[in-house]
Amino acid sequence: MTPDLRDLQHEYIFQHVQELTQKHNKLVIAYDFMWDRYRTKLLSKCPELRWILLTVDREILKKRVVRPGHLISPEFALTIADLFESPSFPIMNVDNGQNVEYTVKRILTNVS
Repeated sequence: MTPDLRDLQHEYIFQHVQELTQKHNKLVIAYDFMWDRYRTKLLSKCPELRWILLTVDREILKKRVVRPGHLISPEFALTIADLFESPSFPIMNVDNGQNVEYTVKRILTNVS
């Protein structure tokens, strides 16, 4: 994908997010790998969004992708993790190394 196509793709996503936030009181958007320049642009378009970054220990990440049907290797998962750009604005950080119930509870108690 070229940089111009990536920019166009994100513009479409941003437009759709703006429309959804106008129609719905609450919604969750999951985006597993957004570069910081796109996060910053989306934040400027939708300043009411609350951002949550789920992080996980590298060993846990490797174990999570070693299961039947997973599309990427542990090595590729770590490569992607190494490319991640930290957010340039304040963001809620939640350790996703615990069980699902813990993670959800932590998020809900901080965004309600």
